[in-house]
Amino acid sequence: EVRAAFPTLYTVGGPLGEGALVSFSSSHMATARNGWTGANRSGWTNSEYDRLYVDFQATLDRGERVRLMADMARVLSRGVAAISLYFNPGVVAFAAGIEGPQAFTPSSDFAWNVHTWERK
Repeated sequence: EVRAAFPTLYTVGGPLGEGALVSFSSSHMATARNGWTGANRSGWTNSEYDRLYVDFQATLDRGERVRLMADMARVLSRGVAAISLYFNPGVVAFAAGIEGPQAFTPSSDFAWNVHTWERK
């Protein structure tokens, strides 16, 4: 309760990609009703973001999900809901004779397609 109600800035690490979206939904705000355990500890609220988040949660089409994530990112940036201080780049080295490694999203595993890799 003290952490959720304390009026200050705080630094925190968190999930990347789609997993980070819940951290800004007002339905996940830390309140007495949920035992102060919500992921939205900052208490930031925005009705447009909430609407986009609900649509995102109900959508399976990948193209539509990407569009909704972009719209949520726009709302987050305009509302200055968070300020990223740094990004932790992921670098994966592999031998030149290996074919198959591909770019991957931050929330996935670099070896997601290891079954297709081949040594040439």
